[in-house]
Formats: sequence, C-alpha cells, structure tokens
Amino acid sequence: MKIKAHLIMPGYKDLEKSMGLDKGGKGQQYIDEFVFEHSKKYLPGIQRIHIYQDSVAANKFGSGKVIWNTPDANYLYEGKLMVDALTHSAWGRFREQKIMDPQGRNLHYNEEPQRGAKWFDRMIDAEMSDLMDGVEHIVKGDK
Repeated sequence: MKIKAHLIMPGYKDLEKSMGLDKGGKGQQYIDEFVFEHSKKYLPGIQRIHIYQDSVAANKFGSGKVIWNTPDANYLYEGKLMVDALTHSAWGRFREQKIMDPQGRNLHYNEEPQRGAKWFDRMIDAEMSDLMDGVEHIVKGDK
C-alpha cells in the first residue's frame, strides 16, 4: 500500500505572529520591557534616575528597540570621558559642547560593581536565562 500526503505549513510570518514574536507582539513587548526594566539596576550612579525617567516616554515597547533618551547616555554607556574641546578638561566652559576625550580616558564609576558602562551587555550576560524563560512561557501560551 502506498500513501501519498501533502503537508501544508503556515509561513514563517504566520508562525511568528501566532507565538507573539512579531513586531508589536506580546513576545516582543515582553523582551523590550524586560531589557528596559532589568537594565535599571546596571545604570551608572546618580544619572540612573534621569536616564531611566527621561527614557520612559521614548520607548514604545514591542518595537524591538530600547532607547536611552538623554544627552549623556551615549558617553555614559561607552564609559568614556567627555572633555572641553579647547582645554581638554573634564570641566567644560559655560555653554560649550564637550567632545570625546582625545586621550581615550575612561570614566570611573565609584559605586556598586554592577553599575557602570555597557549596562545592557552586562545585564544580558547576567540575566539572559530569565529573559529566555519568559519568552518560552509566552511562546507556549503560559503568559
């Protein structure tokens, strides 16, 4: 006896959407919110308050992007000293824009070891398994 079968599988986009992993889907929203909220404890110093608060409105969870929306977020993330363009001092002249230190000096964070530069990278290194567990629950329909 010979059996002939034809299997029709949904397309990748349909599978992605059914599991909530499409742009704007439940899974993508979870990932974006997880990254934003869990990075909070890795943000540097006193700046963490304004970096976090000023960035809340900039984020549309589910977009696949997490934005740190402050003027100093880039250099704080990179951990590089910004200096006055003319004097190369960390103390800038009034209303003068700073530049990245030509000597490439790093910022020094005097606080808990988990806070400082590259907060996203360090958060992912430490908490990736928790993120993946959450995504797994969403894909399975548990959340």
